[in-house]
Amino acid sequence: MDTNGHRGGPVRPAFDALGNVALRKAGEHEEAAATAERIRSELVRRYGDHNPESMAATLELPIHLRHRGNVEEALRLGTEICHRYEETYGKHHPHALSAAVNLAITHRRLGDPAAARYIDAAALEQLTETLGATHPSTLVCRTNLASDHYALGDTAGALSLDTETLRGFREVFGTDHPSTLACAANLAMDLRAVGRVEEAEALHGDTHNRLLRTLGSDHPAVAQASDRDHRADCDIDPMPL
Repeated sequence: MDTNGHRGGPVRPAFDALGNVALRKAGEHEEAAATAERIRSELVRRYGDHNPESMAATLELPIHLRHRGNVEEALRLGTEICHRYEETYGKHHPHALSAAVNLAITHRRLGDPAAARYIDAAALEQLTETLGATHPSTLVCRTNLASDHYALGDTAGALSLDTETLRGFREVFGTDHPSTLACAANLAMDLRAVGRVEEAEALHGDTHNRLLRTLGSDHPAVAQASDRDHRADCDIDPMPL
């Protein structure tokens, strides 16, 4: 028996999967990508494609594909795992909605923010109803929906969504959590886009300094935050049942 109650040896794929997410969040993308593929292959070999942990491991891969610039493959695999979650748990299950939110990022990266907005708006409604307005998954979805509006030229809509979401992130995670700061960086862009430049610069500077203290100067997110034209995407981390 392994530690998950299955035959097949002492490997602990669920633990490894959590470690892989930690590597990605630490900015170690190459090591995280290699680990994600190894974990996914092992889980699928042991338990099949529809095992909850296999699906969670598969959901991690499009994130790495996007980071490497292979967005078309990220769309293909993200669509596949999204459908698998829907078939297994139903379209309104939080795990299926999380997969949809991640897929919407890929649509926006491919230049289709209208498709992303459709997905995120529907997911936000269901996540709010199921998990509540300040659940982390709901907040992440709202952050991404704001980016959809921004990409479509609706800067006022993006500003409204990000303002509300930042309040939620600060309430749930505090002011220095990376997710809070990602939303703050996006809000600074919204403020600049509607002409509130002084507020935008103040928020941008504060956000960059907080990221620097929290993550360190070598973390990719800090360099990205230095770019006033870079908008942060927020994936929902894989969640095995």
